[in-house]
Amino acid sequence: MEVSLFGPGVGECVIVKLPTNKWIIVDSFIDRNSKKPIALKYLEDLNINPSTDVELIVITHWHRDHIAGISEVIDACSSATVALPEAFTTKEFTNLICALSKDYVLEDINSAKELKKAFKSIQAHYNQNLKAPLLAKEGQSLYKDQEAGIEIEALSPSPHSVIASKMEAQAQYNKFKDSNPRLHILKQNPNNNSIALLVKVKDISVLLGGVLEEPAHNPNQDYGWSAILKSKLITRNKSVLFKIPHHGSPNAHHADVWKDLIALDPHSILTTYDSSSLPGSEDIERIKQTSKVVCLTTPPKLTKSQIREKRLQKQIEQFCIGLTQRFRETGHIKVNIDCNDGAIQIDNEKSKMVEL
Repeated sequence: MEVSLFGPGVGECVIVKLPTNKWIIVDSFIDRNSKKPIALKYLEDLNINPSTDVELIVITHWHRDHIAGISEVIDACSSATVALPEAFTTKEFTNLICALSKDYVLEDINSAKELKKAFKSIQAHYNQNLKAPLLAKEGQSLYKDQEAGIEIEALSPSPHSVIASKMEAQAQYNKFKDSNPRLHILKQNPNNNSIALLVKVKDISVLLGGVLEEPAHNPNQDYGWSAILKSKLITRNKSVLFKIPHHGSPNAHHADVWKDLIALDPHSILTTYDSSSLPGSEDIERIKQTSKVVCLTTPPKLTKSQIREKRLQKQIEQFCIGLTQRFRETGHIKVNIDCNDGAIQIDNEKSKMVEL
């Protein structure tokens, strides 16, 4: 099995090659060089036909850095099944997305526009091959090849998360009608509804954490990682590879995940998020303490306070109006996993990454 993680500093996509030579795509962003969704660019470079060889597309949540270009991916992968969070299909959520997608204030950052396009692509997908989308929720099998011993299971969102999302979407819609500018609407947090995935091949498991968070107030353990641990969904083999959730942010960390779901001395991989300078130095140290190997798609971005003292920074901002940071090259971590014994090898020749 091969697991590839891509990220340019803002954006994330996971591509999994199964032992059967079938492919799984999780999330999407636009590659700045090719102007194509990174998954399609990667498969094209490998001479892989996405219309026949991609089995499953997963939309973990609706932040733009995870769904940019996803409608184009769905259109190209005509035989694939599409999985998305169950909350996406509630009346409250679809009303919100339709309203947001028409809003001129939000312009190019409008993730609702891309999601609405994805809904249309999913409908066309169904009309073409009669493959209805899967509404992912806790404990649902999204893909299974019994003969090859392969199963991909959604560990989230929990039932309580879906209900909470329905109520939050209605509240956001009500705010939307009275808000101008409406930018804060898109800053609402869909991460508790993110899909976390368990990829199982024979006795070997990989945990793809999406951006699933652990709420600060979660007394009954009904949301986030606590809900997964409470559900007892994972009873056998622990994961040898962990795609760290939410760029290593502290609010996506749960100590018991490492104890109950992850094998000893795992390989951990994650993308950076430059806009919030994630992961921070403390996040990196925390992840390193529980991992044999830690790889990032790009170097962590230093905060301004780490780079310059305040007086110099003020002078730069005063005299260099319009100064922007140069875009980063897309990072790529390629991991090869032996599905017989769980041995892991990082493909250094194919990867563009930072190993810590």
